[in-house]
Amino acid sequence: MRFFQIEILGDLKNIKQLPTIERAPSGLKLKCWHLTEGLPVKNLYEKVYSGNLKVYLENMPQEKGMTDFISNTACLLVVSSRCKELFDSHLSEQEVEILPLDIYSSDEQIVSSDYWMVHSLATFDALDTARSEVIYDECEPYDPIGVDGDYVFSEDKVSAAPALFRIPEYPSDFFIREDLARALHSLEPSNLFLTEIQVA
Repeated sequence: MRFFQIEILGDLKNIKQLPTIERAPSGLKLKCWHLTEGLPVKNLYEKVYSGNLKVYLENMPQEKGMTDFISNTACLLVVSSRCKELFDSHLSEQEVEILPLDIYSSDEQIVSSDYWMVHSLATFDALDTARSEVIYDECEPYDPIGVDGDYVFSEDKVSAAPALFRIPEYPSDFFIREDLARALHSLEPSNLFLTEIQVA
């Protein structure tokens, strides 16, 4: 089984010409860290607003227009409705929140209501810590805070991995199984960039 990381920045070579989100959705108040840690946000949001989550574009779409995967620096997985339907079908048996988004320009003009935030609540212990350079908190020596270099997954661990998941060492990243990667690839979505993860 092969695994891939979804590059949420998308097409780095052309990112200045792509729609880009740089801030977390409004309406979460001080709980935005739930997004990067893979903690539930749906109930937090619904206590404040009845409509969709709202995000703002820093870059407006130019020649390339809106993309299926929206580049962002807010650690979000933002996808178009056609990609959302595919995620729905592959993630029906795992913990995930798929929430509707309204995308606005910086001057408060609605750009699209046809996008969704795929917020994985599944954190899976997949990393081979002996082969990956895990960084630990200086004050909490047993608390991993990231990885310096390439990820390496443990072959023994990933046999039970869900279709979409995060890892505890760096929960702001998203990883997918080969079956989901192939299904996404068949759609030929714009601005989807995957990096294959070594499994050893």
